[in-house]
Formats: sequence, C-alpha cells, structure tokens
Amino acid sequence: MASLPLAPNGSHHAPSAAARSARMQRDFEPWRRATTDASELVLGVAGFAYADLFEPARLAELDGVFRAALKSEAPEVAERLEAYRACRGEGMKPEAVSSLLLEAAPHVSRFVARLFRIEAEVAALTHAAEERSPLWRFKKEFGKKRLFKSNAGQGWKGTDAEAEALARAALVRSGAAAEVLGVGSDEEETAIALATMLVFDRAEEAKKAADASGAELTSETRSSAGCTCVASTTTTARAAGPP
Repeated sequence: MASLPLAPNGSHHAPSAAARSARMQRDFEPWRRATTDASELVLGVAGFAYADLFEPARLAELDGVFRAALKSEAPEVAERLEAYRACRGEGMKPEAVSSLLLEAAPHVSRFVARLFRIEAEVAALTHAAEERSPLWRFKKEFGKKRLFKSNAGQGWKGTDAEAEALARAALVRSGAAAEVLGVGSDEEETAIALATMLVFDRAEEAKKAADASGAELTSETRSSAGCTCVASTTTTARAAGPP
C-alpha cells in the first residue's frame, strides 16, 4: 500500500477534499446503462442469473455444471481434473499439474465465454492471435535456433546494401508482397515471418532428406537457406537499430 503524503511538519495526512473531488468520477451514465440493461444482464447458462455469482452455494452449482460439461466434452481431462481437485495437487509432480491445467484451460475459457455471452468477442481475439502465430513460430524455430547465435551472419562477405537487396529478393521470391517490405508495419512483420519460415522449412526438409540418403544439398537449396539467413539478419538489425 502506498504511503500517505507528508505534511510540511513531517506528519502523514490524507489528500484534501478538493484533491479527492478532482479525481472523482462524476458521469456514471455510461456505467449505469451498461450494467442495468436487462437484456445485457443475462447469463448464457440456463438457470443462472448475475445475482447467483455472488452466492457461494449457487457458484458451487455453477461449478457442477462446468464439471458435467467437461466430463461430456473431454472425459479423460475431467477425470484427471477431479483427481487433482481431490488431492489439491499433493503428491503430483509440478509438470503433471502444469500439463493438466493447460489441458483444462481451453474448456474453462469456452465455458466462461458462454457464461457471459462473449463467444463472438473471444473468437475475434482468438482469430487475431492466430493471424500472428507465424511470428511466434519464427521467433522460436528460426530466431532462437539460427539467428541468435554468436556466429550468425559471419558467413556473409558482401556489403549491407547487397545484404538488403538479397534479403528483399529472397522474401519476395518466397511470397512476401514487395510493397509491404520496408514500411515497418505489422503486415510487413507477418509477411517476413511467413516467407522466412517457408524457405526455412524447405531447407530443413532438404537437409533431412540429404542426411537420410547420404546425398549433398544442391547449390539452389543452399542459396535459398543463405538468403533466408540474410533476410532475417537484415530485418533484425533494422528493428534493433544502432547500438
């Protein structure tokens, strides 16, 4: 808790009435409309009203509805969750608890969304997150494994301008729209991630096939992989800026 301000004599004093008044919300009309419209104050689970959310007994019944729904949707997850609730995690390995909670989380999310009738809003947020999923894969699969190493980019002997030109060509050839490159937008970020991972996957597949057969990678495949490294290194350097 933050300390109260000190008066000139060193003693604590509460904010003045004028200061409190200045911070007070005066217009409650939007809040009133949002919380008193009868059509809005309806839960999505039959038999339950908003007032029930403040009653422990009714919350316990609502919990029972969720558990029954989970048992119907995912019996194995429901069984493990019931066991976890019974032992409260005692005797379970941390990894087992984490795995169970991650498995149960999507079911809890869907139930809460249905309860408050916000399925459409949740779906929109989920779609937005899925659209950016290539970025998370780029960071995990390419950035971590290839880019953030002490020797990353050391094989390039050309100039910065040549690196940028090669990067752009590699990205465009792999599907990135030329008009979005270099503008610094979210669209550019996603396009670079998608194009880079496309070439990355091809290079990985070719390498695995070559390892399995004892053959060597073609110069074209090596060139594509090299272009990808240059593209990613150039993009990262541009984002990071000067040291």
